[in-house]
Parts: sequence; C-alpha cells; structure tokens
Amino acid sequence: MVHATRFDNRMCAAENTAPIGFLTAVELPETGFCGGLLLLNERGRPLEFHCNSPIRPSRAQEILYGSTLRTFLLSEAIAQSLIEKCSRPPAAILTDLAELWELNRWNTMPVVWVPPDSASEGTETSPRSRGQWIPGDIGGQQIGISACGQDQWAELDAAIGNFAKRLPLAEPFQRIQLAIAEAQSSARWRESA
Repeated sequence: MVHATRFDNRMCAAENTAPIGFLTAVELPETGFCGGLLLLNERGRPLEFHCNSPIRPSRAQEILYGSTLRTFLLSEAIAQSLIEKCSRPPAAILTDLAELWELNRWNTMPVVWVPPDSASEGTETSPRSRGQWIPGDIGGQQIGISACGQDQWAELDAAIGNFAKRLPLAEPFQRIQLAIAEAQSSARWRESA
C-alpha cells in the first residue's frame, strides 16, 4: 500500500519545471523495507510525498531471489510503485541506494545515485567499480548516473543543475527517512490505541 501527501504550494503550480524526485528506503528490523519518494521543486520545497507500507520478503522469496532479493525489493516492489503514484512525472529520480541502478531498465527518466560521503571508489562494494554507475558532477556535487542512462546528461543537468547549486543533494534523503520514521511511529501509536 502506498500512502500519499500532496502539498498546496501555489508558487510551484506556476512553475513549468518538472519536480525532482528523491527516493530512498529504510530497513525496519521488525517490519521490513519501507520506501519514500519526495518530489521537490527546484527551490527544495515539497510538492508530494509517497511512502509504502513496510514490505517483508517471504522465506520463499529469500530462497528464490538469493543475492538479488534486495535489488528486487528496492527497485521493483518499492520504487516502481512509488513512482507510478506521482501526480506528475519527475524530471529525474535521485537516490542514495546503489541498488536502484536497475530503474533505468523500465523507467525513461534519468536515475541518479547520490553517493554517501564515506563511499570509497576503489572497493569492490562500490557500484562505480562494478560499472553500474558512471561518475559525474552536477552543480559541484558528485553523482553517478546509470550506464543505461548516460545519454541523458544534458537533460539531467537542466533538470537538477539549479537545485544542486542551492542545496546539498543528500539533504532530502534525511527528510524522507525522518518522515518514514514518523509515519511508522504514528502507525504503531494507532495500533496500540
């Protein structure tokens, strides 16, 4: 189940620019994976927020998907459903989850990875070393774009360049994580009442 919040932001309605989507997920030990998609205007103001109910994989899924389970859950079970709920398509999807490089296989908008500051490029766990993300720079900030979407650089720079010059690209992910924690806290409170 996907929950949605739309914001009445009249200044944004007058803008002709497409929103920028920020997508992340958290693993909640007791309930499973919960994802959130925050659409922002280029000034960083919220337009829409979507989150899903937590998804816990079954034992059969764990066995059948094996090492690809996390990628499947994040890209197909969570991200795809959140993107489909948007009232208008974002110009780009930014994520802090390296596993979401697969979004470009079924999605036409650019998908951008915003690496954590602590990622080291030389390690085998780095998505860049596996060739899934091509490093780049937007507004002075390091990003990766999926190899599937590398022909979208100009479109990407136009879509998020102004945003990246104003705000750190990693900041919206913190908002999403806090909103997910708040939603889960509210759900637990309602269940206990």
